Amino acid sequence: MIVVGTCNVDDVLIKELSKSCDVVVMNDHTDIDTLIIDWMPTNHKDKKYAKLIILQSLLVNKFAGEKPIVIFDRYLAITHKERNWLKKKNVTLCEPAINYRRDFKYLPAWIKTNHSISIEPPQKEYDIVYNGGPSDNIIDFERYLLKYCKETTSNKNVCYKRSIGGVKTDEYTDSGLVLNKSFSYEQSKFSILIGTPKHYRIGVLHPDLPAMLKADCIPLIPCEHRYFNAMFGVINHAFDIALHTQTYDQLYYGYMTDVYENIEKYYPEMLVENVAKILMNYLKEK
Repeated sequence: MIVVGTCNVDDVLIKELSKSCDVVVMNDHTDIDTLIIDWMPTNHKDKKYAKLIILQSLLVNKFAGEKPIVIFDRYLAITHKERNWLKKKNVTLCEPAINYRRDFKYLPAWIKTNHSISIEPPQKEYDIVYNGGPSDNIIDFERYLLKYCKETTSNKNVCYKRSIGGVKTDEYTDSGLVLNKSFSYEQSKFSILIGTPKHYRIGVLHPDLPAMLKADCIPLIPCEHRYFNAMFGVINHAFDIALHTQTYDQLYYGYMTDVYENIEKYYPEMLVENVAKILMNYLKEK
């Protein structure tokens, strides 16, 4: 049976890959037949990822050109220089953007499909969270989150992670937007997937979507995400957010069920079993 080495690949995908091959989580230069890397940006500022970045670089240098390799560039972080070197080494490059770089194949962030859904709605601290800040897209940030706080709720239960400082931050705080740099999706009923104008154009969703679903946090998709308008929770204005938050206790189970059903119906490529098949086909092509 083929031996597939993995680097920075989560347990959900490893479990699925293990159904058709032997999977080895790479901690050193263990001999393997093929390699899959969920790429961590080499310029990441958080020092806790330093060992991982060094490991993925060592693995690529050892096996590129010798073994079939697939790299999933989850954060669209591979530079032009890195891309050119990897392509010369015949590495298969994948990214979660539908219409972006010529040398990359489309591969979405994978979703676990057998996730159990509670009948009773989990009690959460926040109505809605956003893992980003106004600098990502200030127009949509204010159109959705700020307007929601100002016009539909008096509770300070809307949270975002990154500040731009100054007068704007004061305005957001006064309106009820909470700056919390360490929130988790387990704390929130909903999460909004605001993207940059570039993300809307190239068709890429926030990379945290699988983490949101794992935490029973319902994703809301701004209508500007034209590639994903068939997914549940598409919103056109702040009052759509209010409709969801006000009916959360009554309709939670239906909301979560619709998310998974719509993904299975309209975006089956996101299902982890299909992602595993795609990756194995790429490896066999080499």
